[in-house]
Amino acid sequence: MIDYCIWGFGKEGQASYQYLSRLYPNASIAVLTDVFDAKVAQLFTDKQYFYADGGLDLLAQGHFKTIVKSPGISLYRDELVQAKLNGSLVTSSTNLWFQRFPDAKKIIVTGTKGKSTTATLLHYCLSLFGMDLCLAGNLGTPLIDVEPGKDWTILELSSYQLADLTESADISILLNLFPEHIPWHKSVEQYYLDKTHSLKLSSSIICNGQSQLVSQYLVDVTDKTTHFDTPNGFNVKDHQLYYKEDLLQHNFTLKGDHNLANLVCVLTLLDQLKLSWRSILMKLADFEALPHRMELFVDANGIEFINDSISTTPESTKCAIECLANTKLFLLLGGAERQQNYLELLSYLETLDIGHIALIGVTGKRINDYLISVNSKLNFAYYDRLKDACVSIQKLVKPGEKVLLSPAAPSFGEFDNFQQRGDAFLLHAGFSR
Repeated sequence: MIDYCIWGFGKEGQASYQYLSRLYPNASIAVLTDVFDAKVAQLFTDKQYFYADGGLDLLAQGHFKTIVKSPGISLYRDELVQAKLNGSLVTSSTNLWFQRFPDAKKIIVTGTKGKSTTATLLHYCLSLFGMDLCLAGNLGTPLIDVEPGKDWTILELSSYQLADLTESADISILLNLFPEHIPWHKSVEQYYLDKTHSLKLSSSIICNGQSQLVSQYLVDVTDKTTHFDTPNGFNVKDHQLYYKEDLLQHNFTLKGDHNLANLVCVLTLLDQLKLSWRSILMKLADFEALPHRMELFVDANGIEFINDSISTTPESTKCAIECLANTKLFLLLGGAERQQNYLELLSYLETLDIGHIALIGVTGKRINDYLISVNSKLNFAYYDRLKDACVSIQKLVKPGEKVLLSPAAPSFGEFDNFQQRGDAFLLHAGFSR
């Protein structure tokens, strides 16, 4: 029997392998991938590298004492369920990091949308108070590779990482809940449960007071829950920032009520930590949107190209579009399939001045077929590639109009990730970073 199996060998799997090798130099450590990977095979012997059906069968039979799975591998895979029944322990690099640093002060930031912006904004605001911080999670460097901050470690975590998290944080933030990642979690209900169960272990929870779903799934921990965006605290009203009834002046530049709500969440936490939040309201101008989040580029003809490739849900795309009201819009929509509901988004688009909707990917085909079936009056077409969609739109758009890539779907298929998709959009529009 082999001591450890690293299932998945991307950035996080590689970091987990290096970590375990350092920590347990005498342990036997194997690597498993769903399909044969020649590059991985060059790194290990036949007794260390397993793949495809043969490797998956060994995993299911309990051949590995401990399985460290990568986040993209569903906790509900049949092989994993069987491995547990046969005595294997299943864990993750997130759990390994929590166990390595039990005394570190931790803040988890999660939600279906907005978690990256909010985690980064929280890091920005706490740094204004001179704190020693670490920002980690889904923001580039694998968590297992980082050292905690002396004051706080801010962890932006997805449902994949939370589903089997057994350790607790000091504070958890839950921004919102919308249907997402259904193929991984097997159902919307399970997604909500996986998103919230480990948050309940935290000493304190800050959550969205405008979301009935959030309240429903945290109903059993109301004694340690603080709501943001409510009239008796920080809130957004008429596109303005308030503390109770007090209108707050600030120089926060990110557009949209959803970004103000992210700021409201951060201010709620600062207030809970008894920090002087008023002192930073006019120090927010330097905080910028994340790459691939509503990035604006303007060509020589005055046409605006907005890269919002990070938007992978209908709800986040609707927020992006709301920031661009009162102008003709050309939209690129679609990507990989996650069984999301696009009816509300499509109904919203019917009310706007939409020049053309370029549909791409598996979800784009589904949306295209639906719009045809209901005889939609929207101007739309399906394209096999993002490049083809961009070429078509550039023939239609005029100076002063806007082109928005906000796909409301993951990138997998034509692209490896949303970063690659966003960069391709900019390249086809004539821009480079």
